[in-house]
Parts: sequence; structure tokens; C-alpha cells
Amino acid sequence: MLLFLVSLACSDKDTLDTMETAVLADSDTQPPPPPCDGGWGFITSDPEMAVHVRTDGDDTADGSVYAPVASLEKAVELARDKARPIAIGPGTFPTAVSLYGEPEGMTIQGCSPDETILESSDPTLPVIDTNGADLVTLAGFTVVGGNIGIKVWGESDNISASNILIDGSSAAGISVNGGVCTLSDIIIVNLSAAAEGYGYGVASDGSELTLNNVSVTGAISAGIVASGGSMALNSVTVANTGTLADGSLGRGVQLQQYTTGTVNGLTLDGNADAGLFTMRSALSGSNVTITNTASAKCDGCELDTGDAAVFTRGEENTDPSNYQISLTDVTIDKADRTGMLFSGVTATLGNVTASDCGHLVDDKALLSQDGAVVSGADFATLDDVLPTNLTVLPIPG
Repeated sequence: MLLFLVSLACSDKDTLDTMETAVLADSDTQPPPPPCDGGWGFITSDPEMAVHVRTDGDDTADGSVYAPVASLEKAVELARDKARPIAIGPGTFPTAVSLYGEPEGMTIQGCSPDETILESSDPTLPVIDTNGADLVTLAGFTVVGGNIGIKVWGESDNISASNILIDGSSAAGISVNGGVCTLSDIIIVNLSAAAEGYGYGVASDGSELTLNNVSVTGAISAGIVASGGSMALNSVTVANTGTLADGSLGRGVQLQQYTTGTVNGLTLDGNADAGLFTMRSALSGSNVTITNTASAKCDGCELDTGDAAVFTRGEENTDPSNYQISLTDVTIDKADRTGMLFSGVTATLGNVTASDCGHLVDDKALLSQDGAVVSGADFATLDDVLPTNLTVLPIPG
């Protein structure tokens, strides 16, 4: 009898040990929950596919959900295999990373702009530089500092950035050169200005760039500037762009050097010199509101500038039909000089209202000069040309 009880006790103990081992094994295979509110979208459904970055990580680790690394630079190195997505947890991560030579299709996903902060580790470099990589997706974080917050150069193609806050970059919050890029739900604030004085929110050179629900506040010289290529502005706001040190510029949006622009919802408030400025470029679309355009200095100007909108062919002596402007549903209020100034372009307008503008001709705030052809709105033609600042803005890179 005693032998039987001992045997039974041993048997029960073996069963218990087996059960405990099974529980431990099961818990070990379950990945920890996302460390941030809402997870990382598609990464949440399969966190083991990603390379993970945490403030308490270790760059000697393998980057798994169980052993995260500490830096985005290390995560990019580990993600090269099959372009694995990168999931960054909450906290602040010193960063200056280049995606040069990385395979196409890389994703860098943070928790949210409130939780994940990529702070410049070198103010002379971009915080993130796609550097020729294609099919890159960036989302869910704040970028602080850097000469450029996010740099999309090297003919990077099909770049998507969304749900990002950029704060305090110098030369530009986002600078794009060539390729195709879409920016959605982006907020850019507090540009600090580079050594040459320029500090754009968004700059584009020869790119196919689309902006959806983008806001720029506190840029220097221009909030958004495009030089060549195309730019689509959808639900975009630019406010309080400051002038250069000499008091010039301070524009909301400048399209220059043969850019093709489209607009569907553009709000420009508190910018200087011009809210909207096109030079040797075409623009079409609707739903534009320009308010509180302040004066700025201009060499050779008897009057300081301060036009809600300027459309000019620049110094070229070309046919006005080369530069087509087609805008409807435009509201202008409070401009230190003109409501709209057309110079050597062809403009077709509809439903334009302008009030409280400082320079009127025959009680009209819309003025045409230098052979411009304007239709669809009440305007006056100037005999003496009002000068404007024809500076072609450099694109930082």
C-alpha cells in the first residue's frame, strides 16, 4: 500500500511538472503586447515579422520582439533581409539614418507622433534620408531638428510619409528631389533657418509630389516651394512664414521654374510678401483662401510688397499663354498691397472675392500688367508695372 501511494505521488508530481512546463512554453511563444497605444497597424497583427526598437533595447540584440535593439540605425541594418518593417516603441531616439543601398519596400513605423520621437543626433545631417531607396513608408512619429527632417533624394520613388510631426529642422522640414512622393497628415512647425537664411516647410525639385492634409507654420522665406515637376496641394495650410534677415520674402507657397501645380483646398494666413506666388509655372484648381498678407522688402519697389497672390512669367519675354492660371472659389481678405497681381500670364478665374487690400486701381484689387490676359473676374490693367521679388529659391539637399 505504501509503495502504491509513493508511486501515485510521484506520478502526480510528474503530471504537474509537465503542465507547468507547457504553460511556460506557451507564454514564451506569445509576443508581448504593443508598448504603445494602438500598436503599429499591420505590424501589430504579426509583430514577429518586424525589427523592434525600444529605449531599453540593446544594439547587440537580434531586434526581435523579445530582444529589441536600441537605435533606428541598427534596426535598418537588421531589416535589410527582405526589407522587414521596423517598429519603434515610445520614447526619444537620437537618429541620423540613411537608407542608401537598402532594398525597396522598407517601412519605419512609430507608435504615434506623441509617443515616438526621432531627435537629430547630428544637426548637420537629415534625421531620415531615403537616399535612393524605393517604396519606403514612414509613419507615426515626431522628427526633431536636423538640417532636414526627412530628405527624399537620390531619385527615391514611391515614398509615402504620413502621420508625422516635424519640429525645428533648419533648411527644410521635408526636401524632395525627383521621384514620386506622397505626404499625408503632416504637421511642420518651428523651422529654425539654415545658415543662408532659408527654412522651408516642404521643398521639391523636379518631383511628382502630392500633399494631403499638410500644415506648415513658422517657416522662413517660403512655407512650401516647388521648382519644376508637379505639385498637388490638397487641404494644405501655410501660416506665419517669416521673412529673411533683410526683410524680404516670407511667402506661403512658391511654384517656380516650370512647375505644374494643382490645388483643392489651400489656406494661406499671415504670410509676408505674397501668400501664393507662381513664376514661370502653371496652376489650376479651386477652394483657395488667402488672409492677412503682410508687406515685405523688395529691391527696386517704391511700395513694399504684400500681395495675396502673384502670377508672373518673371523676366522672360514669352507669350502669356505659356503660363496658364485657372482658379475658382478664391477668397482674399487683408493684403497690404494687391489682392491678385497678374504679370505676363493667362488667367481664367471664377468666383473670386477680394477685400481690404491696400493698393487699389479704380477700386479694384485684381491687377493685370505686362501683357497678362485675364478673364472671369473684375480687374484693372496697369500702365506702370508694380515690381515684385523674382528670386528663384534654392532647394536644399
